Amino acid sequence: MTVVFEDTYQVFQNQNKAQQIAALPDGRDRYGVMIHSVPSTMSQADLTRFARQVLVVSRSVFLASLDTGFYESFSSIWTPSVKLQSSMNGSVSYK
Repeated sequence: MTVVFEDTYQVFQNQNKAQQIAALPDGRDRYGVMIHSVPSTMSQADLTRFARQVLVVSRSVFLASLDTGFYESFSSIWTPSVKLQSSMNGSVSYK
């Protein structure tokens, strides 16, 4: 697996990264995406839609709502995301 994106939610959305990743060769099983600064105010429905959007292009996904220390701490989206994770196709990690 190769991590092909590691940046903020805003950059992922504003720069149309999903489309860029989808254009890569070899398919989604070979790619990982790490997105931090996901809005903690995002509704469960919006979080689900966003996670599915990312899973279309990458099998391994890490999402965090924190903008600093996102690898060391749990954020407010942790609990709802754990529930979401079990219903998704792919390896989805939420923090």
